[in-house]
Amino acid sequence: MHALARLPKTAQSGPVISRRFQRIVWAWIASATLMSLQAAPETNTVSASPAFTHSPSAITPLDRLAAAFSPRLRALAAERNELEEQLAGTPPLNSVPTSEAHGLHSAIFSSANSTSWAQVDLGAERSMEAIALVPAHVAVGEYPGQGYGFPQRFRVELANDAAFTLPRIVADFTREDFPNPGNQPLLIQVAGERARYVRVTATKLWQRGDRALLALGELMVMSGDRNLAAGRPVRVSDSRESLPQWSSAHLVDGQSVLGLPLEAAPSPSNGYHSLEHEARQDAVKWVQVDLGRSLRLDEVRLIPSRPRDWALVSGFGFPLRFRVEASDEPTFASPTLLRAEDKSDFRNPGENAVTVLCEGVTARFIRVTATKLWLRMDYYAFALAELQVFAGGTNAALGAGVEALDSVESGYWSKRTLVDGFSSQKRLAPLGTWLRSVVRRVELEARLEQLKGEFSRQTQATLASVGRWSIAAMVVAALSFGLLVHRYRLVRLLELERLRTSIATDLHDELGTRLTRIGLLSELVERQTGETHPAKSEVSQISAMTHEMVRTMDEIVWAVNPRNDTLEDLANYIFHFTQEFFRHAPVRCRLDIPADLPPLRLTTEIRHNLFLAVKEALNNVVKHAQAMNVRVTLKLDATVLSIVVQDDGRGFLPDSQRPGGNGLRNMQQRLEAIGGRVEVESESGQGTTVRFQAKLRDNRR
Repeated sequence: MHALARLPKTAQSGPVISRRFQRIVWAWIASATLMSLQAAPETNTVSASPAFTHSPSAITPLDRLAAAFSPRLRALAAERNELEEQLAGTPPLNSVPTSEAHGLHSAIFSSANSTSWAQVDLGAERSMEAIALVPAHVAVGEYPGQGYGFPQRFRVELANDAAFTLPRIVADFTREDFPNPGNQPLLIQVAGERARYVRVTATKLWQRGDRALLALGELMVMSGDRNLAAGRPVRVSDSRESLPQWSSAHLVDGQSVLGLPLEAAPSPSNGYHSLEHEARQDAVKWVQVDLGRSLRLDEVRLIPSRPRDWALVSGFGFPLRFRVEASDEPTFASPTLLRAEDKSDFRNPGENAVTVLCEGVTARFIRVTATKLWLRMDYYAFALAELQVFAGGTNAALGAGVEALDSVESGYWSKRTLVDGFSSQKRLAPLGTWLRSVVRRVELEARLEQLKGEFSRQTQATLASVGRWSIAAMVVAALSFGLLVHRYRLVRLLELERLRTSIATDLHDELGTRLTRIGLLSELVERQTGETHPAKSEVSQISAMTHEMVRTMDEIVWAVNPRNDTLEDLANYIFHFTQEFFRHAPVRCRLDIPADLPPLRLTTEIRHNLFLAVKEALNNVVKHAQAMNVRVTLKLDATVLSIVVQDDGRGFLPDSQRPGGNGLRNMQQRLEAIGGRVEVESESGQGTTVRFQAKLRDNRR
């Protein structure tokens, strides 16, 4: 055993490494075979819908292998990488609603072939660049919510009269069903068109079960970065008014699944926050901006806050009641009222801007006054992330001076950050530019989905072709390698057996001979030494120890010698050892060993540990049992070897072993080392039975 432990590492680990390499080779063969069997290209239909969910492409080793043989695949991969780089620069979409206001909901119809329409009045003939239809997001039953109520067939028209007597169709999707866009907005380019009214007419409604309806989250009419439809009057053919979720006015309230127009840059601030610990909800708080000079205003946008320490709370601090005013003097002695929400509580806008129209108003100062505050834990507060004032198509409030009745000036809060161009989370993007980026993302995702399908089909075809030509070569190479590995393992096993034989021979010839000579000399000295000689006792001990060492050396030589690596050799050795062990003991011994044991090969470790465990059990019989009879039984059941040592001695209680005794513990450790177990049955005065069990490998010669 110790000699084997000193073998070079290559002799012990070489075959293991080879087996691992074999598994890798066979995995390659299996992969190539699978690709060959899947050579027939699949039919993948790519939807014409503008709604796609993009997941980053994972380049697998098989993809790289196929690309090495196909210029077409390399070109597809280059295009895919370029598109994914562009996609990384476009804003992601929200996947959940951002406000409790869902949008417009028509009446419920029994048939999808009903007609429903909604139109917005821009107030005057306007020049527009694009019209955006934003789907509603409402989860109903098992329906996940995306694209709820979006019409299957519809058209978009422009007119200068409310009755649409002379309409101009700018988008017609009435000839075939339009794929549901999910949460993606549909952007219709109408550059150069001028009109006062915009109408959406559904000619085939969205249907679920026996319910047919039309629903839209938002209708946007874009001119530059301004939504001309925000806050404008809406007229509908029919409507289901169910506040706060559904209303025809919600079609242009600026609240939809799109949320705020944000860029990737993180915000350095939370925005403005009134002084904390306000005990009264009806306390008045105000904040105002100075535009520097009097300007002709277009609109004011209030951006709700969502601070980083309250990241799960949208619309943090947004007042329940408020008014927005304009003035040319900072004291607001005679202000112009732009919007008053002081009759009833204003619904929280969540992740959406609140747009206040102010066309025709000229002013230098804009003030927002909160008259009913938002409850923050145990006190009331007023907070805004950003205040934007648009004049001539630009945000004139950006970087302007800010004054407030009171404000928190610490951490991420400051009245100065009310006009820094950031929400509480990220930089605010120009609305029109952001909307075009969102639509561009839709186009990129659509093309990426097409590329994925084409890349997959081309990869399968390429790998199938390569696989058919390479399988034979790989099989030949694998078989050759397997033969080399097998030959290598045989050579190493032969070398190991020769080494073990050499060690056994050297131990027997050198140490055994010398120990035998020492024993003979000690016996001679013992006979020549008188009983009264002072060295008589020491010489006797030398003689006894020498005989014990000879027996131990014989056991070691037997364990190391590869000629003894069979179950039959183990049984014979135990048989002869037991007979010799009890030759001079006052104990009758019976051995039951089958005569027809199968030629199973055993490892040196199993043979050595089993024998030493049996030897320990026999030694305990002689030393402690005071037995008259002992029986050793060897039995093989399938591949489980059982050796039982049973005596009729005085017995003992296993849980109360002799103090300091290590016999049972040693036997347990030896059997555990070879994956076996020891069972001891004993009662005082009833003898002891020790059962050793070990599972053998069916490795016949």
